[in-house]
Amino acid sequence: MKKERMKVLFLIPCDQDAARGNVTTAKRLQQELWRRGYEVELADVNQLDLASIGDARAQLVIGLHAVHCGPAARTIAKAWGVPYIVLVSGTDLNGKPQKPATEAVQHANAVVALGNAPATRARDVYPECRNHLHVIPQAVSLLPYRPGVNLPADAPEIPNDAPMVLIPAGVREVKDPLRAITALLPMRKEQPEMQIWFVGPELEKATGDALRAACEEHDWVHWLDARPREDLLPLFRRASVVVSTSRSEGGPPNGLLEAVLVGRPVLASSIPAHREFPGAESCFRDDIELRKRFRAILSEPERAMMKSRKMEEVVRQTHSPAAESLSWDRLMRPLIET
Repeated sequence: MKKERMKVLFLIPCDQDAARGNVTTAKRLQQELWRRGYEVELADVNQLDLASIGDARAQLVIGLHAVHCGPAARTIAKAWGVPYIVLVSGTDLNGKPQKPATEAVQHANAVVALGNAPATRARDVYPECRNHLHVIPQAVSLLPYRPGVNLPADAPEIPNDAPMVLIPAGVREVKDPLRAITALLPMRKEQPEMQIWFVGPELEKATGDALRAACEEHDWVHWLDARPREDLLPLFRRASVVVSTSRSEGGPPNGLLEAVLVGRPVLASSIPAHREFPGAESCFRDDIELRKRFRAILSEPERAMMKSRKMEEVVRQTHSPAAESLSWDRLMRPLIET
């Protein structure tokens, strides 16, 4: 007799077709947990009518974002009489959360952080979670490979040997996109063909307007907007370095993990999550250090490549989807079967 799959409802803070890290995380877990006997339904929390939830359609509810999804996960789980988990994913670790979020975290059956650094921050922001907080390192899947697919037709023209800085992230203030332009502007004299390519959706209009203005001012800065994950591999392969200038992260950014698996050097702002991955040696504390580390990558490409390969091994071991789904399975199964 075929064993029935355990059903999980995964609440995400945006449309499931959005080009955002939360969606990448949710879809990866949906796929990997299927292999472990779960059926995971993704739902945009903004599209739910909590006043008419209906009969239970899952044995467990997971809210991917304490602020945006935690309260809804609590409401649904209570109505259905099932347990729920809150996954803290980044911006829900900033500032002082309001009461609905803190209560959702407090009453959750478990709270999950994507690394040790965000777990430390979670204990500070949500002290109620200390006794039921679990660390499950963020995993990464290989970017899809499609034979014969090169750079998109609308990609900027760039000489084959010109340095290119790729910044894959949603455009919003916390990601600090303009910092890369300010920091790398002095290098244009020594690298006149250098370009910066931003790839990601506009998540905040004010930051998007500022980036558009910067692109108009600097003809070496380009914003390619959001791209399907299936189209990203050629962009990563073309990059001389993949950079995160973020001021806050809830774990290793998908873009940095994906870059390492492609064999690209990475650099990141010196914040706790980045110092955990990709590590302090790949972090910059100020603009001068960013330029220094980028110059080292350009002047010693073989050394940079060797470093990327060593980092790739770490990612394959510590951030594998199989290890991630196993940890989730060990967390969820007792809650469902109790």
